[in-house]
Amino acid sequence: MSLRSQSLELQHNSDYFRTAWLCCKYCVPLMLKNNPPSGSIVNSSSFLANMGSATGQMAYNAAKAAVSQFSRDLGTNLARDGIRVNALALGPIETPQLIEVFSRIGEQERKRRFTHMPLGRFGTLEEIAGTVAFLASDDSGFITASVFPIDGGIQHAFTVPD
Repeated sequence: MSLRSQSLELQHNSDYFRTAWLCCKYCVPLMLKNNPPSGSIVNSSSFLANMGSATGQMAYNAAKAAVSQFSRDLGTNLARDGIRVNALALGPIETPQLIEVFSRIGEQERKRRFTHMPLGRFGTLEEIAGTVAFLASDDSGFITASVFPIDGGIQHAFTVPD
């Protein structure tokens, strides 16, 4: 990968952080106007934020690591104001794009990749929605400045038995 293409990739992937930052920049003042101030922010990160990469995903991983750290810092800073901030470290989630990628790689490569997924499947959008609903609710009132892995255990598994 050339230095120029790495620079373009970094610029593109920095949007992952910029999006979280802009959303918080504009929603926090509104949450502070609540009487009393309150709210819950849930940012989207990735399990890759906590791992090294030997592929071209370095800029993506760095941007998602920034989202995780920003969420922890903002959650700590806003806690006394009644605003909670957390992030989701998403693993492989069943989306049309991921299904398309897995359909192109062939059965042997698909099996190899699933070896590293302890649950042996993709996560679902419904599972993410349930976690976001919990974090947005009063049931999670004592949770802030945390990054929640929704990754089927992939962060903690080098390989798992068949």
